[in-house]
Amino acid sequence: MSTIQQRLRKARQDADMTQEDVADAVGLGQPQISAIESGSTTHVDLDTLRKWLKVVKADVVKIFGMRGRG
Repeated sequence: MSTIQQRLRKARQDADMTQEDVADAVGLGQPQISAIESGSTTHVDLDTLRKWLKVVKADVVKIFGMRGRG
């Protein structure tokens, strides 16, 4: 099973974007994107995740494995 960090990296790669591309779009530096993808950071702002998912056009369910209640 892949981690959220691996899924974020794959989503970025599937969107044919570099870490710099995502960094520019979400307002971070490339080293911060690298830290998120490698799992070396312990905190990621929710707004940053929202922007990331939007810019790479990723499905939140696919990234976080969330299912609706029902």
